[in-house]
Amino acid sequence: SLKEKIDEYKKRFNLPLDKKIIMYTGHLYSWKGVDVVIEAAKEIKGDSRYTFVFVGGTDKDLIRYRKIKENENLYNIMFLGQKEQREIPEYLACADVLLLPNVPISVESELYTSPIKVFEYMASVRPIVASDMSSIREVLNENNAILVKPADVTGIIRGIHQASEDQVHTKEITKEALKNVQNYTWEKRAEKILQFLNK
Repeated sequence: SLKEKIDEYKKRFNLPLDKKIIMYTGHLYSWKGVDVVIEAAKEIKGDSRYTFVFVGGTDKDLIRYRKIKENENLYNIMFLGQKEQREIPEYLACADVLLLPNVPISVESELYTSPIKVFEYMASVRPIVASDMSSIREVLNENNAILVKPADVTGIIRGIHQASEDQVHTKEITKEALKNVQNYTWEKRAEKILQFLNK
């Protein structure tokens, strides 16, 4: 069954079987909102239902963040480091909630976010809690994600609770995200360009 398969991945990746896994994948840059997620994890440390899992990051960043984890005794956070691209879907399958917590601290972060990661998130059929920013709104909206105010710790926590507890809403947004991501495949993009050129 699907649950058995996911439990198998969790065992292989040493992830807890009895927790809601709140996952972020990608670089540990501050404009990606990693610090906001760490603050959120710190605030709800007493709530034993959740484990925050970060997949990605350079060695230098990992050393820095693992130190923060140790100093603040954040036993509810796991930094797993870089993984092979082909393994990412298996990690995403283990998540209960996926985070896209970008913060608008620079023009790049405001206007540009890697669509590939967003598409991977959407295809994984897991609820996405994302910052409400123009770059993210190009793909995500209220119908396929839970949008929260950027850099707002309380907002992220509220989004996490909603994504992990409101099963009906979660089912709707993940279904919509899966449907939407199919419009973004490269073939579809190429088709749109060709249609435009052939007008």
